[in-house]
Parts: sequence; C-alpha cells; structure tokens
Amino acid sequence: MRECDAASIGKGQGEIVWDVLEAILRTTGEDSRSHLNVETAPSRILRHEPWLAGSPALTDVWNRVESKTLVSAPEEDRIRTIFKPLQTTPGPQRRPPNLYPSIIYFSPPESIPLSEATPTVTRHNHPNMSNAFLLQNVFNVEERISIIKMSETLGMIADQPVGGSAVDMVSVSADASLAFTYVLY
Repeated sequence: MRECDAASIGKGQGEIVWDVLEAILRTTGEDSRSHLNVETAPSRILRHEPWLAGSPALTDVWNRVESKTLVSAPEEDRIRTIFKPLQTTPGPQRRPPNLYPSIIYFSPPESIPLSEATPTVTRHNHPNMSNAFLLQNVFNVEERISIIKMSETLGMIADQPVGGSAVDMVSVSADASLAFTYVLY
C-alpha cells in the first residue's frame, strides 16, 4: 500500500522513495519489470489500464448506495445495535500517528448471515502482476449486499498519516470506492 502512496509524493523526495522501494522489491521478490528493457523504459512508474475481472453482479446496488437508499432506517438501527465499537485508538496514538482514529468493531456470530450453499468461486489472474489474483463469487449476492449495508451504515474513516514522508498523503487503503468495487464481485 505504501508503494501506491509514494506515487503522490512531490518531486525530489519522490525519487528517493522510488529508489528505496525499487531496491526493496529487487532484493525481496520478483522484479515486475523484468520483461522490459529498463534502459529504454519511459518511466520507472509503469501505468496499466484499469483491470476488472469478470463483470459486476450488483451494479444497481452502487446507484442505491450513491442515492442513500440501500439501507432503510430500521435496518440501520438494527446494524448499529449489532456492531459495537470494541476499541478506538485516537489518531495521535496510532503507528504511524494519524489525523484520524482507528475503530475496531465487535460483532457477535451470525451478525452477517452466511448461506450454507456455496457459490462457484472463479479465480482471475491479474494480467500485469505475477501471483496476484481476484476470487470472484466468494459470497453469494445476499451476503454481499449484507456486507455493503453494514459498511454503509458504519461508514469509512479516513486514513491520513502525519509526519515523515506521509505528509499531505491520503492512504489508498482507505479508498471506499475501491473497497466497494471488490465487494460487488
């Protein structure tokens, strides 16, 4: 995740961060640029077309989320009584320190009803990242909608580290639309 965050660092400092990240990746894992001629590559940042495997099964749900009509008032009340904050860490006490708190919720068993019937799971290998893949249909449609309703009711908290090289950056790990995209599948 921090590799993605580093892409938005300003000039000068960003080059140092990319040098460090590249050195780490070359010594700890497979070189994702091994198929390129590094001498003639236009940039050390490789940009690829967005990748979506399969097709979203719940596209109408997104419209209901955007219009705030997915979760009814009684459902919202029920969800808020089930999911209780277990631990709240104030932003300055997080590691690294953050502008926002971290909240961990407790949920008793059966909070999100899961079906006994298992859908057929499909694996889609990522075309540009070796060993990366997406599993489609891990949850059935009703389970996915339950998870989305819970997420929409409890909300997302921003994630913005303070100090060090993370100044002025918002972490991509807190991007609600990205998280929602993968629940749709």
